[in-house]
Amino acid sequence: MESDSLLTRLVLESASLGGKNSSLPRSWFTIKTSRSEYFFDPQPIEGDLSCVYSGYENNSEKTEVVLKLARNVGDNDLMQNEIKVLKHLQGRQAPQQKHLPVLLDQFVTDQNLVGLIFARFDGYTLSTIRENPRYKSGIPTEHMVWIFCRLLSAIGYANKEGVIHGNIEPSNILIQPRDHNLCLLDWTAALINPGKSGDGFKLYNPNYSAPEVKERRAPTPAADLYSAAKCMIYLLGGDAQTNKLPESVDSRIALFLGYFLLPSPLQRAQDAWQLYAQLQNLRTEIWGEEKFVKFDW
Repeated sequence: MESDSLLTRLVLESASLGGKNSSLPRSWFTIKTSRSEYFFDPQPIEGDLSCVYSGYENNSEKTEVVLKLARNVGDNDLMQNEIKVLKHLQGRQAPQQKHLPVLLDQFVTDQNLVGLIFARFDGYTLSTIRENPRYKSGIPTEHMVWIFCRLLSAIGYANKEGVIHGNIEPSNILIQPRDHNLCLLDWTAALINPGKSGDGFKLYNPNYSAPEVKERRAPTPAADLYSAAKCMIYLLGGDAQTNKLPESVDSRIALFLGYFLLPSPLQRAQDAWQLYAQLQNLRTEIWGEEKFVKFDW
């Protein structure tokens, strides 16, 4: 890697994935950095750009962590980008920090692959929720609303700090049913102040990306909001390609979601905070005063 690259400045120690520790269950492998030591289950969840391993930090609390490892050297730039974006967002004090991944450590393997270690967020992706037979036709609208509120909060905070996520889709949204918390994952495709940097969209997802992503037009916060609404349509049991919703969804909610999906980003919703307030008001109008409703899982 180039000596002036971001990762070279942040790298802690090269680590090998080949070492095994016989005292660990199922031949878990060890990662040692100048910050700490970690043990990981060798069975990954494989994604397009990275493999994800579950494990824990070797400290007194046995803190649960997750390793995200680039699959190929060619994906290192996206991993580096995630480091930069999260450092930017985590340098601020805000309640929305609870909706962001907590980056604990980073390193380069002896195969020159970038690895990121995160604190574990114990939740379920929207994709996993829809795979539950109970929700094969979608989740109740009232539960979608609380998820959407928290997602808009995370997007609003990022946008306020000049960041566009750039790849919001169901597998990148984790929720905790027990306390209604949410974490927005995978900031590899995110942009910081693209109007100044000239940076463009990095990834296109046919089912969830806004039209301007495919057309390679100038990035705006409206692209994230478009993707967020698509995710909510999917969560409600609708069709994310056609935007068709089940008939059981209240027409006021359907109209609200439609505002996010207008073809032109200039006509579309732009301000996540305003939309958050509108959704809160809409929830009160439909269901009355806000109260915690358990999400059965």
